[in-house]
Amino acid sequence: MKINFIELIKSAFRQRDEQFRQRLSVFLVCLVISMIIWITIKLANVYTSIIPVPVEFTHLPKDKVLTSVSDNIVRLEIKEKGSTLFSLLFIQSKKPAIINLRFTPMFSKNGTLSAAITTSSFINDIERDMGLYGKIQSISPDTIYLTFEPEKSKRIPVSANFDISYEKHYFGYDEISFNPDSVTVTGPERIIDMLDSASLGLIRLVNLSENISVTKSFPQDTAHHYHMLRFLPEEVTLTIPVEKFTEAQIDAPVIIINNNELRIKTFPDKVKVTYTVALKEYSDVEPGMITAVADFANIDIARGDKVRVRLEKFPAFIRINKVEPEIVEYIILK
Repeated sequence: MKINFIELIKSAFRQRDEQFRQRLSVFLVCLVISMIIWITIKLANVYTSIIPVPVEFTHLPKDKVLTSVSDNIVRLEIKEKGSTLFSLLFIQSKKPAIINLRFTPMFSKNGTLSAAITTSSFINDIERDMGLYGKIQSISPDTIYLTFEPEKSKRIPVSANFDISYEKHYFGYDEISFNPDSVTVTGPERIIDMLDSASLGLIRLVNLSENISVTKSFPQDTAHHYHMLRFLPEEVTLTIPVEKFTEAQIDAPVIIINNNELRIKTFPDKVKVTYTVALKEYSDVEPGMITAVADFANIDIARGDKVRVRLEKFPAFIRINKVEPEIVEYIILK
C-alpha cells in the first residue's frame, strides 16, 4: 500500500508522544537549513557551463533579405557563479545576441550576397549586452555563413483551404469573404515571383449553425517559404455566412429540343426535381424557374425509345439533389 509522505508525518505526530514530535520537528528544521546552506554554497561556487543563445542580425544590406543562415544559435562557454548560471539557464528569458552587419564584408554572386562572420570578434559586444564582462571563455560555432537575396514586394489576393462541417440542415449560404481580400507580401524576389495568392493555410471549423467571423494570421511554415515573408497586414478576417436549409420538390415539364421538327412526346412529360433551398428563400422558388430538357441532337430516333433529361436552367440560390426520372421514354407522333 502506498503511503503519502505528508500522511506519514501526520500519523507519526498522532501516534507518538510529545517528546518524539519535538525531536522530529527539530530534525526537519535542521534538514531544511542544511539543504539551504548546501544550495547557497553550490550557487556561490564558480562553474563553467555552455549557454545556448539565439542570434539576431542588424543593419542588413539595403533591399536585400536574409534567406540562409548556417546557425541562428551560438553556444557561449561561460565561467560564472552558480547562481548566475542557474538564472541564465532556467529563469531569465534568452536575450538574443545582437550582431551588427554594418561593417561586415559582403561578396556578390549572381545577384545574391554572401558573408562569413567570425563570431569570436563579437564576444566583447555580447558580453556588454548580456552584462557578462570577461565571463565568456569561448563561442561556437566559430563562423556563421549568411546569404542575402534581392527583396521584392507585390500585392496578391488572400486564399485559404477550408475543412468545414455544419450542423444538420445548415449549410454555407454564400461565398466566404476575406477582409482585406488582398495583402502586400515582401520577401525574396524568387519566392515572390512564384506566388499568385497569400494562403492562410487550412482552416478547420466544425458544427456551424450561424454566421461566423474568424481572424487569422498567415502561417510561418517552411513548406511555402512563408517564414521568409512579411505580410501587410499580418491578419485577415474571414466571414462565413451560414443559413438553415430545407428540402423541397417541384414538377418541371420536359421541353423537347433539337427534334428536327418531329412531333415527339415523352413519358412522363414532367420530372420531379428535389432541391435544397435556404429557408428565407423558400417562397422565392416559383414554377417555371426550373427548366428540364430532352435533347435529341445526338439521339438515333429510329433505333431508340429513351432519352436522358437534364436541367437547363434553375435559380442559383438552390442546390439540385436529384431529378426523377433521369431517363424518359418517347414516341414519335404521326
